[in-house]
Amino acid sequence: MVTGIKYAKTPPQKYIDQAPRQTEWLAEAQPSVKLRRILTSGTRCPDCWDNVTQSCNNPNCLTCYGTGWSGGYAAQESVKVGISQPNMVDQKAWTAIGFIQVEMGIVGWCAPSVNIKPRDMIVDGGGKRYVVAEQVNNVGLLGTAVRQYFELEEREIDDITYSVPIT
Repeated sequence: MVTGIKYAKTPPQKYIDQAPRQTEWLAEAQPSVKLRRILTSGTRCPDCWDNVTQSCNNPNCLTCYGTGWSGGYAAQESVKVGISQPNMVDQKAWTAIGFIQVEMGIVGWCAPSVNIKPRDMIVDGGGKRYVVAEQVNNVGLLGTAVRQYFELEEREIDDITYSVPIT
């Protein structure tokens, strides 16, 4: 008979409840960015929406900005988002066959209350435009949402996102 073994316990509820508030507090230290949420409903673009293929046939349309929905994006919001540029140092990861080179992209994070979705557009204080990649990771602690992580795709100055009005 084995005695004296202590098993890890679930953290007290107060720590679970505090985790989202700590992320909100950390996010407050981040610079404000402008968020334009991509529209996912409403009126289809009269200029480029193809009812046969059910797709936008002009990614540079100035009516929908390539989204397929008139206006393209919802009203602008000011939110706190941390943006981490990739390190210039080589990133390596250990695998079963040894070290491999890992390409690091631009990563964003925010409090779960911001509720970032794929294809939303973020504009930083310098005017750079980013689009949220297809995967948004919601980090949680025992069922409580704590933080969102997402990869950002920086857009070139000639991209249609630079035609979206930002005030």
